[in-house]
Amino acid sequence: MTRALSGGEDPEVDVTQVQPVPGERYLLCSDGLFSVVADDQIATLLGTPGVSLEEVCQRLIDAANANGGPDNITALVLEVNAP
Repeated sequence: MTRALSGGEDPEVDVTQVQPVPGERYLLCSDGLFSVVADDQIATLLGTPGVSLEEVCQRLIDAANANGGPDNITALVLEVNAP
């Protein structure tokens, strides 16, 4: 997103193919989250069983704020439910 919004010509796009597995969670977030919350803490919060996606997002945002929250913080968590 930053490459596209910062201007310039034809931004380079990173593409990765994954084979989703039921139960996996995927996080899309802004740098306000990933730049202040350690990867292992993000993984722990994403992998907490029995926690709703809404609550996971809130916990991620709370963790970023607890670490100073110097930028806007956006989190979207998706969970695979079908094979």
